[in-house]
Amino acid sequence: MLNVGPVHLERAGSMDAIARAKRELVEALPADGHALLNIDDPVVAAMAGHTAAPVTRFGTAEAADVRGTDLEGLGAAGFAFTLHASGEHRRVRVPLPGAHLLSNVLAAAAAGLVEDIPLDVVCEALEALDVPLRLTVRDVAGGVTLLDDTYNASPAATLAALDLLSEMPGRKLALLGDMLELGDLAESSHDEVGRRAAGVVDVLFTVGDLASRISDAARGCGLGAVEHLQSKEAAAAALVATLQPGDSLLVKGSRALALETVVAELESQLEERTRGVDAAGGAGS
Repeated sequence: MLNVGPVHLERAGSMDAIARAKRELVEALPADGHALLNIDDPVVAAMAGHTAAPVTRFGTAEAADVRGTDLEGLGAAGFAFTLHASGEHRRVRVPLPGAHLLSNVLAAAAAGLVEDIPLDVVCEALEALDVPLRLTVRDVAGGVTLLDDTYNASPAATLAALDLLSEMPGRKLALLGDMLELGDLAESSHDEVGRRAAGVVDVLFTVGDLASRISDAARGCGLGAVEHLQSKEAAAAALVATLQPGDSLLVKGSRALALETVVAELESQLEERTRGVDAAGGAGS
């Protein structure tokens, strides 16, 4: 159990209801099961008293059974940390950008160690992680660095992705879509993301009904280069028309928006444009 956050708040109705539903999963564990709980989330940590199963606590707190310390962000290359378990420790370099993923990595490590996988083997697996559609950084045609985080979007994850974008070189652009199922927190969460985006990006595009609040909030904070788009097709076209060599671009939105289709169209058009430039250069030589 990683955390209790506002994702699915629209359906659940309250944070307490989300916490109760997650606690039910822990309560349902049989005595020969195993609960892996994030000690850094107080609500999750308290679930240890609601199960007959053995509990392994992971996190950054000193009381964690599987602990991460000395976190070091490496930008697009990922992050490094020291993994402590069973009186041993190892330095681990994870090739996933975004140091906010530490709790996920510690959960995976705890699961492996509970299954008696040797610590060194666990570390080797962590250093070879690859998670498609989750936040990945790659160079695409046209000299553009793409931060592809199209699988889903919550407020915390979007803010973390913007933090990573802030560390990237060159001009910074973002295409941000709706963050869904936030219930009463929907408007304030989109406003918060817009304010943060205004402090990070040079050019902001948004798509989706709720995402218009992101663009409005960014404008309110003084960002001039902001455009809210009515469709994913328009978003792809706007990005192609705007991107320049050396730019860094973040694309992120909720699963229902399927913004990976924008990424696919964008990459196709950038490749076509690059071939056209190369052909024109060859003809003139």
